[in-house]
Amino acid sequence: ALDLLAELPGRRIALLGDMLELGTVEVDGHRQVGERAATACDLLLVVGKRAQPLAQAAAPWADCSVRRCRCAWREPVR
Repeated sequence: ALDLLAELPGRRIALLGDMLELGTVEVDGHRQVGERAATACDLLLVVGKRAQPLAQAAAPWADCSVRRCRCAWREPVR
């Protein structure tokens, strides 16, 4: 998905979060996705405690603005 996003014209925004059940590769997996996301988008929004390495890996890239978000989950409005 990030490869496709990188090829699209216009402003590219990605919203990424925790990747669960990665086991022993959790930190490295998040870092690798963060590095790729930083080169694929102009704005990266990161959600979740486990996604911190993702945000940290993307932060050094000057072409991508990284924002960490906190979400409060609510029941859907009916």
